[in-house]
This record gives sequence, C-alpha cells and structure tokens, in this order.
Amino acid sequence: MPKKKSHPVKSIKKPIQKKAAKKNLSAKTKPEALPIDSLLGELRLRDLLFSSLSKATRELLLNPDWNKAIGIGLQMLGEATQVDRVYLFENDPIKPGTDLSCSQRYEWNSGVAEPQIDNPELQNLPYTLIAECYQPLKDNRPFFRIVREMNKYSSFRKILEDEDIKSIILFPIFVQEGFWGFIGFDECKYERQWSEIEFSVLRSYSATIAGVLGRKLSEQEVSEKNKFIESFAATSPDIIYVYDIDTDTNVFENRHIAKILGYSPEQIKTIGSNYWNFLMHPDDKKKYDDLLNDWHRRTDNDSEILESEYRLKNSQGEWRWYLARDTVYKRKEDGTIAQVIGTAQDITEQKLAIQALQESEQRFRMLQRASFGGISLHDRGVIIDCNQGLCDITGYSFEELIGMNGLKLFAPESQAVVIEHIRSRYDKPYDAEGIRKDGSRYFLEIHGKNIPYHGREIRVTEFRDITDRKRSEGRIREQNARLIAITEDLKRKNDQLEEFAQIVSHNLRAPIGNILSLITFYEDATTEDERKEYFNLLKESGQTVHNTFNELVEVLKIRQNPNIERHQLSFASTLEKVKKMLAARINETQAVIKEEFGTPYILYPNIYLESILLNLLSNSLKYKHKDRIPTIRFRTFQENGHTILEVIDNGLGINLEKYGHQVFKLKKTFHEHPESRGIGLFITKNQIEALGGEIKVRSKEFEGATFVINFSKYAQT
Repeated sequence: MPKKKSHPVKSIKKPIQKKAAKKNLSAKTKPEALPIDSLLGELRLRDLLFSSLSKATRELLLNPDWNKAIGIGLQMLGEATQVDRVYLFENDPIKPGTDLSCSQRYEWNSGVAEPQIDNPELQNLPYTLIAECYQPLKDNRPFFRIVREMNKYSSFRKILEDEDIKSIILFPIFVQEGFWGFIGFDECKYERQWSEIEFSVLRSYSATIAGVLGRKLSEQEVSEKNKFIESFAATSPDIIYVYDIDTDTNVFENRHIAKILGYSPEQIKTIGSNYWNFLMHPDDKKKYDDLLNDWHRRTDNDSEILESEYRLKNSQGEWRWYLARDTVYKRKEDGTIAQVIGTAQDITEQKLAIQALQESEQRFRMLQRASFGGISLHDRGVIIDCNQGLCDITGYSFEELIGMNGLKLFAPESQAVVIEHIRSRYDKPYDAEGIRKDGSRYFLEIHGKNIPYHGREIRVTEFRDITDRKRSEGRIREQNARLIAITEDLKRKNDQLEEFAQIVSHNLRAPIGNILSLITFYEDATTEDERKEYFNLLKESGQTVHNTFNELVEVLKIRQNPNIERHQLSFASTLEKVKKMLAARINETQAVIKEEFGTPYILYPNIYLESILLNLLSNSLKYKHKDRIPTIRFRTFQENGHTILEVIDNGLGINLEKYGHQVFKLKKTFHEHPESRGIGLFITKNQIEALGGEIKVRSKEFEGATFVINFSKYAQT
C-alpha cells in the first residue's frame, strides 16, 4: 500500500522491530509476557491498567498541550494492554451530497505492525467502507471483532486483512451529544479476547477523551464569542452601552461614543459621568425617561426590545437623531430591571430623507390638485393614488379609483398598447381611447413615467382628454380628403381639356383642311371624272370628321355621367358575354382564357364593365405573340378594401420605357396592326376613372402585359 502523507496528523511511534520477528508469530500463539491465568497476574494487570488510565487521564486534564497529552495517553494504554497499534479517528465535516467519512489523526505503534499514520487511504475514509462498525459506534456502543469471523466479502474485512490485523476493538467518542469519532486498538499477533477490566479501562479512557474534547470546544466557543463581542463593540459604527437605571449612567459603552459625537475623551470627562443626560435634547429626555420608567417596572419583558428615538448634541452644537434599541441585561431581586443593554444608531440622514420625501409628496399633492389633467400613481396597474382631475375625467370618485385596475379606464382595443408601454417603461406621450364610468368613450393623451416610491418603483401617468382635438383633426382630415379629391378631379379635367385641345387641333384640323382643299380642287375640275373623284374624296374626309366627332361625344358622355346606375354584376357572367362577342377571334387564335375570380361580384354599371372586359380581351387577342398560343388570365381579389382586377396575357407586350407615358392616350398605337386605332385603352381608362377607379399596366416587350384595375381607389363614399 502506498505511503503518502496527505494530512497534518500526529504519530507516536516506537522503533519498528525486524520483519523476521513478525513472521515467527503464529495467529494462535498466546503472549508469554504476563501469566494471565494466575490470580497474581490478573492483579498485576489490573494495577498496571488502572495506573496507566490514571496517568493518561491526568495528562489529558492537566497538560495544556493537547497533542502531547493524547500522545502520552495512547502510548500508556498501548503498552499496558500490549496491543500493536492505538489510534484516534475524527469524523470529517459533512459536505452536501457526500457520505459521512472519518480521518486518522493520531497513532501509537508498538513496532510490530506497520504504521498507518501516513496512509492516505485512512484520510476521508467513508463509513460506507466500514459499515459494520458505523451503526454501533453511532449508537454509542463499542465494536469488537475477530477479523477471521467477519463477512469475507466485507470491504472492512479487506482493509483490516491488508494491515495484518487479527482482532480489533473500537470505542465511540461523543462530544456535546454528537458522534465525534472513535478510538481503536489493533492486535496483529493473535486473535485476542478482551477481559472485562481491559474493556472497562479502555471505555473509561474514551469517555475521558470525550469530556476533555467537550470542555475544549466549550472553552473555544466562549473564547470566540468573547472575541466576537469585543470586536463587534470595537468596530460597530453604533453606540453600544449598558445603562444603569438607579444611577442614571452608563456603566459600559464602546469607545466610539466620543468619536461619533465629535468629542474628545477629555471633553467627555469634563461633562461628567452623567453626560448622556446632558447631551440629550430636553424634550426627548422626558419622553425617554417616562418610557423607560414604565418599561423597567415590568417583569415579563426579557425578550422584548424597546425602541425609542431621541436627539443628542454633537460637538458642533447640531442635534443628531438616534434610534435606540434596549433590552433587559440585569434584574433586581424584586424582578424590576436594574440594567439594560442597548445600541444607538445615527438616523439623522434617514430623518432628513423622510422629511424631504414628505415635503416632496406635499408638493406633488399640490401639483396634482393644480393640474388640469388627471394624474394617477399605480403599482403594476393598480391605482394607489390619484388627483381630482382623474375623477373629473373618468366620472369615478376618489374612493372608487383607489385600488382599481387602471386598465378598466381604457377601451379593450387600447389595453394591449397600454400594457406594452407599461412593461417597456415607455415615457413619451401616446394616444388611447378611454371609457368613463357611464360607458361613454373619449380620446386620451397618455404620458407615463416610472419613479421610485417608498423603496419600490411605481408609474405616474397623466391623462388628458383630447376628444375635441381628435374631432377637429377628423374634420381637418375629411376636409383634406375632399380637397385632395377636388384637386385630383381638377387635374383630370385639365388633362382632359389638354387632350381634347390636342384632338381638336390635330384630328379635326387635318380632315377639315383636307375638305377645304378638295372643295377648291372640285371647283377647279374641268371634267366630270375629276369632279366625281374629288367628290368621293370629300365624302371620305367627311366620314373621318364624323367618326372623330362621334368618338369625342362618347368620351364626353363618359366624363359627364359619373353617377350612371350601378348593378350587382358577376365577373364570370359578364366575361362569358364578352367571350361570345369575340368567339370567332378566340377560335381563330385557339386562345386559352383562365378565370380566377376570388371576388366574384362588383357593384358597377353593366355597359362599362362589359366595355372594359371587351377592350382588354380584344387587345390581348389582337396583339398576340406569333410564336405562342395566347393565354389570357382574368383574376379578381380584395386589397385594402378595394376590388382589384388583373388581366394577364403572354402577348407582344409594350416597351414601357419608350411608350409608358402614351399607353392610355388617344390614337396611340405601339405595334403594326391593320385594326390598331388607339381608341380602346383610352376609352377604358376614361370609363374607369369616371367612376373613381384607376388602371395601371406592367409589361415587358415580347413578354406579355398585365393590366391592373382598382375599381374604387378614388371613389367617394
């Protein structure tokens, strides 16, 4: 077994005998040192044992060196009993989550057995490994065993056999009613049976050790307690005193009283032994004396602490407040108090802070009453204080508001915002909707802030009724909306006037000028054939003027009749009518038309919806891509309360970077096509905008186009 020193333990050793001598001892051999079978031998053994016990006990009681005393005692008993090893084990301090263990502290060795004082295996030895002895020792009973007779699977037996131990006897040591450890005796030469006298002596010695240890621990506790009291009295910032009631003086006080009050020891001596009364404020002295005199007559207040406050004058002439805590120290024979022990703590700063807080609260109350709005203090939502303004705003009385959950003052739809602002300590104004006691609703501006209050943090909140302001803001928003609508309408009308002016100047001037020229040619014609040719040209020019005029009339009708009668129309049914109108073209192109009407119905003029769908579908068929079958998708849905129509095709598309500003202009075409006139999208745009809608286009050339119609973007409700 490895020998490694791991603890500062004491060992009492004799020179180790040679190993050979040990090998010659038989386990069954009896010692020949004393004639135990004879009466004379028993008497001599008894005298030797008692003499050794007496000397060992005297050492423990009289020798101030504990280590030396225990060493001498273990040696005396070991030699008297002729055992091979005597040792002392102490229980280790209990640590959470670990088993109780013990460690060898002292050892005397005869030299026959191998010393174990340096064996690390015997330090912090768990009782679970020596379980056979733990229960009897814990129950204050000795433990004796012949090792050979122990359970052969026992870990304790293995430990003993590893040390060549044949017999063992252990005695528990109890200190202050607690299991402290044990003293043990090992026999390595033979299996030993202990006599009654040996047993009695060893047990007496273990009891003596327990008594001495108990006395040492008590003395140590008293010493540590006295040191603590002395240190506490010396280092405490408070005044500590023992006051004698009959002499009205302090019979003890710590050294800080002069320092605390700013006096030198010489000044205190000059004032006299009764300086405490001299320094106390006269008003407080009378109250303190009356309180103490009444208290000291009682005979049942030993555990009661008497608290009082008084002022003492310091060396600068300032009155400092002190909180005194007194309790009974000594009583007279009649049971009344003779002396009290107490402390006095300077609480001047606390008093000033309380006074400042009271003044601050008083100012706050005045501000509350003077405020035009409502003010509340609440702790986690519960109102703990408020002003009259909050009562006036909400319709509740002061008594009803105190203790109320403040969230009840807000409309349900505003409560989530209020809770979030409270949790996040939001300290900027925000709007909410309130509910008065009578159930009426009104608009509030809320401004909250967290503040310290009586050792905790609460929230102060200001309520301002902004109903009138909100109504004014609403009227302003309505007026702005009307102005915006009028502005948009004027803008559209200006755009229309500009368009009409361009149409008149361009589309009518040319055919009219052409007619005038033809009339001149007709008049100058010399043959009938020439006149006939010019007349036909005049008819064509007249028809052109007529067609242009009719187109302008149609546009004007649309612009001037925005209140045309509306009907509940089905997108699917209307599209079906349009498809029948274009059936020949759909069949010719083999077009695929898809429908996805998420919003199936719309309140709209029938002729306009048919015209819009007809123009968009015919355009998609007209401008199909030559390399692919046309696929046209009609889709409706709701967006921000508006009905939206999307018409998506895979046709030729439009170069919006080049022609984007002309898409919906009159007579504007972007592809070569014999039927292109530039009228359809222009009329469609005018129809949609006349009823408060909007049309936009998304497109890339040769990749198709998507027309998006918001039927009611600018509609007035």
